[in-house]
Amino acid sequence: MITTVGYGDVVPVTTAGKVIGILLMYSGTVLFIAFVGFLVSFWTEEIVEEEKLQKLILQRLNDIHHRLEALEKRQR
Repeated sequence: MITTVGYGDVVPVTTAGKVIGILLMYSGTVLFIAFVGFLVSFWTEEIVEEEKLQKLILQRLNDIHHRLEALEKRQR
């Protein structure tokens, strides 16, 4: 069982009450899962952006390195 509604001392008796109880339990679970999913996507988005920035920096450094090598070859 994913959820609980207490100790069982007060339980829904009618069909409508049971249906409402089930809907409330599942909606709480779904809201919790959605909240956790939002947090995870927010954190991973920051990590992906950092990785993109690191790749860009490495590309620029490689370009500078190749240009320096070309200048050194010209001076020889």
